[in-house]
Amino acid sequence: ARALRELALQEGVRCDGRGAVDTRRLLATPRFLPVVHGSALMNRGETQALVTATVGGSADAQKTDTLFDAGGSKRLFMQYSLPEYAGDEESETGLRKELEAATFSERALAAVLPSGPSFPFTVRLHAETLAQNGGSTALAVCGACLAMADAGLPLPKLVAGVCVGLLSDASAGPMGDGDQAPGPGARLSRYALLVDPQALEVRHGDMRLNLAGTDEGLTAVSFTATAHGGVPLAVLEEAIALGRASRLQALEDMAAALPKTRPAEAPMVGHVKVHPRMLGRIIGPSGSNLRGIEEATGARVQVQDDGRVHLFGPSAAAYESAAARVLDTAGDSMEEGKVYTAKVVALRDYGAMVEILETRLKALLHISELAATRVRAVEDELALNQTVRVLCLGRDEAGNVVISRKALLAREAGGGEGAAGAREPKAAGSDGEASPARSPGREAPRSASREGTRPSGREGSSPSRSRTPPRDSGPRRRG
Repeated sequence: ARALRELALQEGVRCDGRGAVDTRRLLATPRFLPVVHGSALMNRGETQALVTATVGGSADAQKTDTLFDAGGSKRLFMQYSLPEYAGDEESETGLRKELEAATFSERALAAVLPSGPSFPFTVRLHAETLAQNGGSTALAVCGACLAMADAGLPLPKLVAGVCVGLLSDASAGPMGDGDQAPGPGARLSRYALLVDPQALEVRHGDMRLNLAGTDEGLTAVSFTATAHGGVPLAVLEEAIALGRASRLQALEDMAAALPKTRPAEAPMVGHVKVHPRMLGRIIGPSGSNLRGIEEATGARVQVQDDGRVHLFGPSAAAYESAAARVLDTAGDSMEEGKVYTAKVVALRDYGAMVEILETRLKALLHISELAATRVRAVEDELALNQTVRVLCLGRDEAGNVVISRKALLAREAGGGEGAAGAREPKAAGSDGEASPARSPGREAPRSASREGTRPSGREGSSPSRSRTPPRDSGPRRRG
């Protein structure tokens, strides 16, 4: 220990031949495990860490029961593992070290995690230290950030970690006249700040300072002093400034390791927009519809009150499949003026409940929309399990899809626009052209706006009027 200290203080040389501010090369391999949501293998010298990221729903948040946060929860949490085989017989291991590293990493990355309304998901990180020779906590922060980026999380900035150590003559004996110990107001006669220290330098050093942050500033700081009396504040400020260059270099290496284009099997995050009144249909009784979408596609679905449905797919195909099922359930995939095939599933006095075979959407075919003539009973026109063709007319003021068999028959008979005011679907790319008049009381279905996946469609805003069965126009009886 004395030889290590004197070599650094007198000659400015470290045990591995590096200078005081030299760092070991950072090697990053994102998407190291293709079967998980996100992963990264990190190497810095003889220290190696494998970090994975798993995205879950809001119900998967970790419950907290501490003195200051009883009954709370965490959307981002890490499990840090430092097994005994990773280091030598003198390496610092155990539950306390693991909790310290996990807490530091959570605080460092929580600053760049998107807020709840824009990203209502839970992220679980697991950092496994495979080899330990100093800087394992800082390396776990770098690996966790890359794993989150590999999982498709919309991170505004990358976060990197760096460790700074201290070797001084404070531990070798008394300072000055032998009566003053180092402290906030004291000055060290000789000291050397070591960036990216090895385990030997940390073990026999006087300080361990872990810094994490983006290119704009720090997000987490962890300080441990082993020297008697602590470390002077001026030395601590110098160490923070010295670690900035190493942190920026680590950020450049991490950005260079990320692929320019994401593969098709990479996870995808986004949202679709539906009518707010259709959220109950998407959720279903006790969440049955929502669970069915997640089980069928493998994606995670979170619903917001404003009509946004956030999706996380482990692949692009899973994301697109979940988005299509959400739109089909809400009816937003149906286009005004398009003909669909419907199956009668129930008969009512006021109409028939049908299931649109193309979208699996259940809608009401009102008795007034069955035929051009007055229909006294639904059974006169339709039968259970019968298949009929219907025309989509838009939405009513409650957001329900309006379909009509009468308008389709009138359009086919007249070879154009029917008496009910149904219009032909607008051709793609006809911006600026006049469109046929829309029937009063019809509203175009809201097309979903998929952020980052598909362009948003048109949204109708015209109010609708209620439709009632026609009155009996027979002769009036005189009183």
